[in-house]
Amino acid sequence: MINSAFILIVSFSFVAACNDADLTNPSSGQKSLTKDSEDAKESNSAITGDEAVVPPSRISGSYLLCQPRPELNTDTKWTVDCGIYRKADQSIPPAVGTWTAYIADRTNGEAVTLQDSQLARQDNQFARFVIESKNRDTMPSTLSRLHVAFSGTVDGLVENLTTDDPLKKAGTVSSPLPTTTEKTPDSSLTTCDAGYVLVPGDSSYQTTNFCIMKYEAKDEGFGKPASSAFQIPWTILSQTGAIAACRALGTGYELVSNADWMTATTNIAGLASNWTSGTLGTGQLFVGHSDSDPLRACAASSNDALFYVETTCLPIGNGDTVEQKRTHVLSNGQVIWDLGGNVDEVLNFSAAVRSNAGATAEIYEFTDVIENPNGVLLRYLVPTKNIKSFWNDTWNSTQSIGKYMPGIADSQGVLVRGGEASYGVRAGIFTANFAFTPDEIDGMRGFRCAYHR
Repeated sequence: MINSAFILIVSFSFVAACNDADLTNPSSGQKSLTKDSEDAKESNSAITGDEAVVPPSRISGSYLLCQPRPELNTDTKWTVDCGIYRKADQSIPPAVGTWTAYIADRTNGEAVTLQDSQLARQDNQFARFVIESKNRDTMPSTLSRLHVAFSGTVDGLVENLTTDDPLKKAGTVSSPLPTTTEKTPDSSLTTCDAGYVLVPGDSSYQTTNFCIMKYEAKDEGFGKPASSAFQIPWTILSQTGAIAACRALGTGYELVSNADWMTATTNIAGLASNWTSGTLGTGQLFVGHSDSDPLRACAASSNDALFYVETTCLPIGNGDTVEQKRTHVLSNGQVIWDLGGNVDEVLNFSAAVRSNAGATAEIYEFTDVIENPNGVLLRYLVPTKNIKSFWNDTWNSTQSIGKYMPGIADSQGVLVRGGEASYGVRAGIFTANFAFTPDEIDGMRGFRCAYHR
């Protein structure tokens, strides 16, 4: 007993044997991410400003970070996910050890139990804690601190990592979707809020003008995604969670749909400025960061001219192969980042029946897709000549349009688009992957939000 209110400490052990190469591409083999102090300083320079999450305790080369999961909340439970990251570049190190956690600074004798479960994830690198109210109908706003500690080895070094992240990041709202100030729809929609770019509508996909995040979504706290150049993308979020996160921004905000994606990417593909040769259809479409160098997701840059990364995540203006350019230009001159690489992006779209009837392989060129008339038609994945006159139906990964993954072992088929840092020739703005379920999460899968009037 402490101050007439018990504190329950929960602990469990885990083994995280996968390194970053395993996480992004198990077949790619290991790749060292060790850097000298100067490289580390340069890599960290891209993570600045209010958007950067700086945990209260960083010990040696790693730190522990906890983030709330408001999309999983109920009236009586809050969920918090915690993980271990490298200090130099925010990548995920191998670790073996024990987690402990407890609620501190409780008032009014609130009885709150802390439950633990291992986050279902390929590398088993994260811990999930559920804080449950037992004495009241809703979570008390008086809860102030969650104390979490990890003791074990990280990157082969003995570490004792702790954090006292205030639970204020979870907010005082007990419902799964926090109450937000609703945005008045813009009937003309000719401009967008900061961090968003305007995408011209396309009748082929039944869209009117809409706004889309310029950058892959980042976690700014309170479960609300931000479009910011700083920080690495917000990952480890399911389709269900991403939908909730976008809706938390207010009326009109949704997770990007496939129609949104096709509208933006088709606009991009039809412009000569987005091809490596400067001529439409000659050379390759710009892909983005997908060559495993570095083998991790990177922050963007507020300078649209620094559109490459090489060896480290420090944004640079040249020095990489030309197709690795991370930016594309829309027909209205606005610039958007990382549609083809860095992390792939889950969409607000799923299908039980996909294209490629009788598929027996996991990855296909779009030119090899056998269209299933009862499934997702090819024109919803790439423009096709029948829809857009500029398109050539012989284009495939040689032109860096991406590849098709029908998810033959999965019947739920959540659509994920774009590529990851390690995707190589599979990456591209039209890459389509149906191999995931609505509640599945992954450390290299992000998202972005769109706003419609």
